Amino acid sequence: MTTFNWTGTGGTKNQPVAGTWDATTITNWSPNGIPAVGDTVDLGGNNGAASAYIVTLGVNVSITTLTISAAKGATLAVGAHTLTVSGTL
Repeated sequence: MTTFNWTGTGGTKNQPVAGTWDATTITNWSPNGIPAVGDTVDLGGNNGAASAYIVTLGVNVSITTLTISAAKGATLAVGAHTLTVSGTL
């Protein structure tokens, strides 16, 4: 069980940037890796409205916990894919 924080390509845990949550880009996460069953995902950072970002779901995903910090500028666009959260959303 790992907690993954979205960074996006070229972003950081504290200043994430937009991007696609896919099955191969491990550098979009801190720590590097791809969230899976049993993991926790945090879309947060310290961004404000001026640097809001969108994470676009590009694959079907199953995780345990998801936190989206809208107050920090995070948005998750699920689209045609399936997001399964077995625990806390």
